[in-house]
Amino acid sequence: QARFSRSRSAESTGSGPAVLLVMGLARPLLTFRTQKPEPVRFILIDASLSMKTRGRAEAAREQARAIVNKLASNERAALIALSSEALILAELTADREKLFEAISRYQPNGGTVDYGAGFREIWRQLQSEPQVAVQADIVSDFQESGLVEQSEALASETASLRVATYP
Repeated sequence: QARFSRSRSAESTGSGPAVLLVMGLARPLLTFRTQKPEPVRFILIDASLSMKTRGRAEAAREQARAIVNKLASNERAALIALSSEALILAELTADREKLFEAISRYQPNGGTVDYGAGFREIWRQLQSEPQVAVQADIVSDFQESGLVEQSEALASETASLRVATYP
């Protein structure tokens, strides 16, 4: 048999009802966030001139397909081709077939890669999104990429963004 002992508390001193009355009048609001941010992923594929070199474009497509195949069931992704500007091949979607179709349409078009354009496009698409956990996957050969030079400028834009690179 368990024994319970009462300590001297608000209940035993008779102030319990007063505490409950004060709490009721104060109307405290307790909120708990139990929902995790929705994961979204942006696949940025280098479409610069160097990607026209034999085999590089197909290797980039294969890497992008591998990323799509590893998406979680509740994860959406977008596909963006990068050269001197960002070209949206697929908006954020959970439809893997649309993503695979977009990957098949990817073609290097020349110019130099501008990572800033890609990150600006990511932020544009995120304007209409609720809280999300964002990852950017960069698929590139990193030839004359300027990534190091652009990294300082991108630091403020990518502060809340997880970035993964795939050579």
